[in-house]
Amino acid sequence: MNPKFLIETYATEREKVLGVWSMFQDEDIATRPHSSDIRGRSVQEQMVHQCVSENLWFMNMLGIDVEAPPLPVEETRLGFIQRYAEDSAKRLDRSIFRLAVQGPVNDTRFEFFATRFGVTTFVSTIKTSQSFISKMSFQKPDRIYTTTDLSS
Repeated sequence: MNPKFLIETYATEREKVLGVWSMFQDEDIATRPHSSDIRGRSVQEQMVHQCVSENLWFMNMLGIDVEAPPLPVEETRLGFIQRYAEDSAKRLDRSIFRLAVQGPVNDTRFEFFATRFGVTTFVSTIKTSQSFISKMSFQKPDRIYTTTDLSS
């Protein structure tokens, strides 16, 4: 199985995550999709979840460790953006390197992942992330973002 499309998907997904996170203001970090629904994660809780779960997933499923803590020292919007940008770039670089050097058939972890769990797990992870992005990126409980808000 050729994992090239997974690497390309991850490359676009990381850009999407960073783009959405950069649209929020510092005061938005505690915002939930709906203020009366405590089950929905706040922006900060989603950032924590994204950083921690992605770190664990890449280490455990693909053996890619960025050798850095998954969370920023200061859990601010900018701190999360910088930490995620750095770590996800390393994951992407290491994934591309592994594909180029080892090829897909020599990587037993990837082969196990691909045959045992299929691409469904990876795609499901992306769909979950996209679902959160669609709920949170353009709407806050007290206002709707406009194109002017997004460009500033």
